Amino acid sequence: MEVGTDIIEIARIEKAIEDDRFIWKVYSEVERKWLEGKAAQSYAGLYAAKEGLVKAGGGVLSDYEIGHEESGKPYVISNKGNFKVSISHCKEYAVATVIKE
Repeated sequence: MEVGTDIIEIARIEKAIEDDRFIWKVYSEVERKWLEGKAAQSYAGLYAAKEGLVKAGGGVLSDYEIGHEESGKPYVISNKGNFKVSISHCKEYAVATVIKE
């Protein structure tokens, strides 16, 4: 079992997503569609989750995709193993914890 945790300042991601190149580099098509119309905290949460996945599973951000159940619960799509992910945020920070089973 491996664990990865990441925390990110939402303001950093808010500034980064002003550049479409960042969005296209970091987020998959599925993620971009889910993020449409959402606030920077959602972008930051997915970013933290993907960083946590790299820490737990290796590879690079593009090796992982975050999907969402109808309830909003996130899940991981990857060929690098089975993962569980939890994402949370407050006013200033987003955090994610990942467990590789």
